[in-house]
Amino acid sequence: MRPLTVKPRRRGHMLRRAEAQLRKGVAKVSIEVPVAREVLKASGLRALLYRYRRGLEVRLSSMRQIQLPVAFDDVIDADWTRPAPATLAPSSRRSAGGSLVISWVLPPVVLGSGGHTTIFRFVRHLEAKGHTCRLYFYNPRARTSFREQVDTVRAGYKPMRAEILRFARAMEPCDAVVATMWPTAYAAFNSPVRARRFYFVQDYEPYFYPVGTDAVLAANTYRFGFHGVTAGQWLSTKLTQEYGMPCDHFDFGVDGSEYFNEGRGLRPGVVFYARPSTPRRGFALGVMTLKLFHERHPEYQIHMIGRNLGEFGLPFPFINHGVLSHEHLNRLYNACSAGLVISLTNMSLMPVELLATGCIPIVNDAPNNRMVGGSSFISYAEPSPHSLAGALCDAVERADRHAYAEEAAESVRALSWDDAGDKVESIFVREAQLSAA
Repeated sequence: MRPLTVKPRRRGHMLRRAEAQLRKGVAKVSIEVPVAREVLKASGLRALLYRYRRGLEVRLSSMRQIQLPVAFDDVIDADWTRPAPATLAPSSRRSAGGSLVISWVLPPVVLGSGGHTTIFRFVRHLEAKGHTCRLYFYNPRARTSFREQVDTVRAGYKPMRAEILRFARAMEPCDAVVATMWPTAYAAFNSPVRARRFYFVQDYEPYFYPVGTDAVLAANTYRFGFHGVTAGQWLSTKLTQEYGMPCDHFDFGVDGSEYFNEGRGLRPGVVFYARPSTPRRGFALGVMTLKLFHERHPEYQIHMIGRNLGEFGLPFPFINHGVLSHEHLNRLYNACSAGLVISLTNMSLMPVELLATGCIPIVNDAPNNRMVGGSSFISYAEPSPHSLAGALCDAVERADRHAYAEEAAESVRALSWDDAGDKVESIFVREAQLSAA
């Protein structure tokens, strides 16, 4: 019989046809499956194979595809080794009253994304200052539809006036194009719109991957000639020194309406930001640290946030919170004496948010954290289980821990995202003025 080919968007239909023929008594049905393992796992073929193992033949073809978060053509077309294209030069257009039109090129959004939360915070600030923002979603792998992306932004994040658009190279005229993650930098580079290019960098993304193509492609984007706007000084220093990239940085803020010290006397817990799927958050290192801590202080509850850990058997009892809202995080932090935050690339926002609640952050000691943290109330420890566990124990054993919690919260009370927003606005306006001169 003629083989049935299971196509990515019609797997269910083709499998139903195959099963119907097998039920009718057809002796042999052959299905050719491309992208072998991925389709086999996702299509329900395993169940079908078990049920009709004598009558169903599955032929795994060799049509595998290279999986990257960026389109092949976008990488090939972005030849940064040659002189910068004229489109990267600043535009002479300026909006009425000196306000700017700023086009942000974003990766696909998921609910609760910290990176998107920070970007949207600056978008709202820029809009409040009279600038116009547009959001372009660059989604070459199309695992979610554009409609789903729009719905996620509108329903899951604070309101913005920004128009949300599907990315295409022929972007609307604007004063600035802002790349926000390394795949979006290729898209921004290739757009023919004549506008100043910026790169909003929240982490050193080559470290997200083992040595290989992804890491190289990510590092190359720092050579595109964009102006960097980085989260903290560590990134701006690194990108300027290693890639010659012109950069400005903004300091972390904290929203005092979301994170604040409730003045509780008892703080019987510690909290760990646990993200097993994100290697830079050092999940296994944190688990070893907490095992040692629990052996010394079994009376303290261990709270795990960041991801549902229901399938993990850990060597200590813990409370599995998963992803929490800001309101619930504030309540939890106020019930904890210390929080373990491992950041192996750029520092997380969490240490500052912990401080605002009076919870003492325990952070792995490294330049990427010290150059960003800035507070004397952050406890830095060598990235070893014993050193980190020792710092956790020191924090909960302090005789003055309640007064110390109040001092820690007071130390960051003046930090504001408005100050960071003003800094970012000043960078955009300054560069636009320089380009128009």
